[in-house]
Amino acid sequence: MHRHFARLFTTRSWSCVLLLGLLLAVFHGPAFGTEEAKEPTEASASPEERQEVSPAPDFGEFSSLLDRHKVQLSREMAQIRREIAALRDDMARPGIKEVFAGVGYILGLAGVAFYMHARRERLSLRKKSDSTIDGNPS
Repeated sequence: MHRHFARLFTTRSWSCVLLLGLLLAVFHGPAFGTEEAKEPTEASASPEERQEVSPAPDFGEFSSLLDRHKVQLSREMAQIRREIAALRDDMARPGIKEVFAGVGYILGLAGVAFYMHARRERLSLRKKSDSTIDGNPS
C-alpha cells in the first residue's frame, strides 16, 4: 500500500497534474473566478449603445480561432498521452524494491522449510536414541 502512495507523488505524476490544471485554467478561465466585463443589457443601455453592442458576428475569425485551439489542444493531449504511457510503462516493470522483496520472500519460505526439515530430523534422532537406550535397537 505504501508503495502506491510513494509512486503517486513522483515528479511525473505531479507534472501531469499541473499540466491538467494549466489546461483547465487556460480553457475555463472564467470558471475559476475571473469574470469578464459584462455587456450592457437592453434595459440599461441607451439607443446609441444598443446599436454598438450588436455588430454582425465574424464566423470566419471564430472558425480560425476554434481551429487554432483544436490544434493546440491536440498537441497538449498528445503530450499527456505520452506521459501516461511512460507512467504505465514505469509502473509495469518491477523496481529494485520489488526484486529484493521477492528474493526475501523466497529465502523466508526456504528458511521455514529447512527449519521444519531439521526439526523432523531432530525428532527422528531423538526417537532412535530413546529406543536404543531402552534396549530395543530397532
